[in-house]
Parts: sequence; structure tokens; C-alpha cells
Amino acid sequence: MLHQSNGDEFYGVPFILYTFHAKEEHILSPEELKEFVPDALETDEHWITSAISPVSTHYYLLEDAFKKDGTWKYFYRKLTESEFTSLVAVDETGFAIY
Repeated sequence: MLHQSNGDEFYGVPFILYTFHAKEEHILSPEELKEFVPDALETDEHWITSAISPVSTHYYLLEDAFKKDGTWKYFYRKLTESEFTSLVAVDETGFAIY
């Protein structure tokens, strides 16, 4: 989704960054998963075994991204919740991973 507001005040891709914290006993390591996920060790895949909810929410607008000297560079603007909701429809029921 690319958003462009009237007057180009906001131009880019809006996104939400959620921060989660899970207790160690609720996380399966790649070593524990290798029987079920063949490439778990190579991809460093972890599984969370209980429902968790975000501890923080941050709103951003990705304004530009490009690759320079083999490294991706990102330019983004931190938005307030009201600026973000004016750009996109947000589900107000909340968010959790199950």
C-alpha cells in the first residue's frame, strides 16, 4: 500500500511496529524444532507457544528505501496515532499473536 496525501505531506508506506516480550519457557528454540522444521537451525527459527500481546506500539511512514554499497537504507517518519489513523483504516479491536 502506498499512500499519498493531499499536498504530499505524507507520502510512502505506513506501518505499525509492535514490540513483544515472551517468557523463555514459552519459546521453542531451533534445536527443539529441528525434528519438525528441517531448516530450523539454518534459519534460526523460533516458535512462541503461548498467546502474547504487544507491550508497545509505534507508528511510522516509510518514505524511501534504496540499496547503496550492498546495504539497504531506510528513511521513515515517526507518526502519532492520529496521523497514522488519518492515513489508513485501523482495526481498533487490538492485536495479539495466537
